[in-house]
Amino acid sequence: MELPDGRAYWTVVDADYLKVSLADRFLFDLRFGRDRAESTTRMYAGELARFLSWCGRTGRSLEDGATHLSRFVLFLRTTPTARSGAGHGRPPGAARINHVLAVVREFFKHAAAAGSVDGRVLAALYEIADDRHLPAELRPEGGGLRYRARPRHRLRVQQSAGPDAATQQEWEALLEAASSWRDRFLLVLLRFGALRIGEALGLRRSDLHFMASSTSVGCKVAGPHVHVVRRDNPNRASAKSRDSRVVPVGRWVLAYYDRYLEERLACPAADASDFVFVNLFHAPLGAPMTDSAVRQAFARLGRRAGLTRRVHPHMTRHLAGTELAEAGVAIDVIQALLGHRWITSTQIYTHTSEARMRDAVEAVEALSRQRRPKDRREPNDCRQGRSEKRPAGRSERGDRDAPAPDRLAGAGPTGLGPRTPGVRPRRGRPGARARRVQDGRLRGRQGHQPLGALLPVPGPVAAVRTGDDPRGLLRDRTRTQGWLGPGAVRGVPDPRP
Repeated sequence: MELPDGRAYWTVVDADYLKVSLADRFLFDLRFGRDRAESTTRMYAGELARFLSWCGRTGRSLEDGATHLSRFVLFLRTTPTARSGAGHGRPPGAARINHVLAVVREFFKHAAAAGSVDGRVLAALYEIADDRHLPAELRPEGGGLRYRARPRHRLRVQQSAGPDAATQQEWEALLEAASSWRDRFLLVLLRFGALRIGEALGLRRSDLHFMASSTSVGCKVAGPHVHVVRRDNPNRASAKSRDSRVVPVGRWVLAYYDRYLEERLACPAADASDFVFVNLFHAPLGAPMTDSAVRQAFARLGRRAGLTRRVHPHMTRHLAGTELAEAGVAIDVIQALLGHRWITSTQIYTHTSEARMRDAVEAVEALSRQRRPKDRREPNDCRQGRSEKRPAGRSERGDRDAPAPDRLAGAGPTGLGPRTPGVRPRRGRPGARARRVQDGRLRGRQGHQPLGALLPVPGPVAAVRTGDDPRGLLRDRTRTQGWLGPGAVRGVPDPRP
């Protein structure tokens, strides 16, 4: 619906193209009472029309539709999307269904406040919960429990690995495929300015302050920058946020803008328009570009560049946000540059990738090697998958008096290790040896011997119960290893073949 002053909003109509009164009042108040963008009413109108159509086909009233909202959720999860575009022919995902349910809840809240439906219907949509399980940073100050309304119907959304961002190679391919400086300047501005497509198409020439100092025009911001201001434009392009912001730009943006100005001056009809991006090659000449025209241009450039997937304008914004996060920019700075109202919207760019996790593990290993004493052997051969051959008579720690590794298996009267010179095993009850084990060393008549030299583990080990011994491998060893404790026998080779 378009008003006489040029402002417009979207609404819901029935089969006879008559406005649905409840939905129309809700969308009208959303657009002008709460100062939402026209694109927001377009999205809300589509989601609300889906719910009202389901109520009409199933013969349910609005109150019954709210009471049986779980059936509507089942309908959404099993019905393919009929509209054209992304997701056509497939049921919507969990995130999209949650958005539809959020729109339905807002609609019922508005209708209950206006007295159009019984207010008790909200009990079917919300449940009362307290904040005792919320993190401490989300609780209000002052202590005590706070009660809040929590939605009853909400699907669990699988956490994604990160935003669907264009790659640097894809962006460069689009830039090389562009045949006009206008399209190239738009690609560079979206890439290095991290603007939304609505923000870029709504720019006026007065918003571009590309001088080192803009004090002559009353702007105190230093350096080249762009002012993003929300307006009601004839091309339906608008900034998402109601708050204006300043976006600094660099040399790439300035260089491509100079080339675009030369191309624009060749079209006399474009000189009368204050918009930055205007039609230069098709009618109506000089008119501001629309969102659909830009998306068609991106699709055409993608085919010309031979890309394997379709790149949308918003994917270049994700590319800018991802690279800002990878460059180590503080998250509050990224939030200000991108114009996010909530910092949770910015946190999607700090997603954990496999490369970042690998870098973190290698950084910890490097720090561990720096802290390791110099007299200890570095595990270079272990990391490369090779085993170092040590000469006979040397242990892993380099002691000459320690028995060689090849003599440690199967020797000695206990079957656990070799007979150490000067240490005579004492026969008696099984717990006798435990009294002589202190701080990892075995006390004997010839001094202390490393416990590892007496109890080697030749290969993989397993923790097994004494009853789970089908081959009787542990039957003799448990009598001499009573100090290991009853029930579980540790330090025993894996009995599995």
